[in-house]
Amino acid sequence: MAPTEAQRLELQQELIGVLKKGPAKTLMESLPPMEWRELATKTDLALLKDDLTALEERMDLRLEALRTELGAKIDTGLADVRGEMKSDLAKQTYIVLAGVAAALAAAMTPVYIALFTGLAG
Repeated sequence: MAPTEAQRLELQQELIGVLKKGPAKTLMESLPPMEWRELATKTDLALLKDDLTALEERMDLRLEALRTELGAKIDTGLADVRGEMKSDLAKQTYIVLAGVAAALAAAMTPVYIALFTGLAG
């Protein structure tokens, strides 16, 4: 268990009696204010670095999978839209052509009637 502030102060007073004030202060400042086992070692940091590197690699793989999935969905969606537009455009073209043909037939009917009745009579 980490020493309390009162215990640290008591230790410092004892050290001043043995070592003098300057060296006692230096020694006390070099001691961590927590338990030694709470301090991270180079090995701890290396393990943490390895964990973070592995996490980064997993995240990169997930992001790449998401990019691929999203790209495929966009491609599929665009293909669907293109197909619908092509179908709708074809329908519109047929409707317009049918309308033009009907209008042309309606406009030409009197001419045909006149031609055929004039030829017959």
